[in-house]
Amino acid sequence: MKSYLQINKTYYYIFAMNISTLYDKSIKLIDDSYNRLLRIWQLPKGSISKKIINHHPYYYHQYRDGNKVISRLIKGEEIIKLRKDINERKRLIKMNKAAKDNLKKNIKVIAVFDKG
Repeated sequence: MKSYLQINKTYYYIFAMNISTLYDKSIKLIDDSYNRLLRIWQLPKGSISKKIINHHPYYYHQYRDGNKVISRLIKGEEIIKLRKDINERKRLIKMNKAAKDNLKKNIKVIAVFDKG
């Protein structure tokens, strides 16, 4: 039968390994978020809107610059790439928000165990 001290050492070892893993995961989350932010800053912001003028569709890239809404006419071959880039930007922003939420949880757990 194991003594109380042996059981506590085992739990402490498991706890220390989990905290170490949590630190490593947190650092990786920060690093990945930074890399995503670099990519987000390179991608176009805004959206694509379609207007019908004289029965012909025209596509515009719309985005904000301060308080102004900028509309730029898009040529046909540019629409597909721009739509892909805008969707990629939105996907990366969602991923960064999820990573930020996970990082907050990790920090709370680490803070609780660092006190004790």
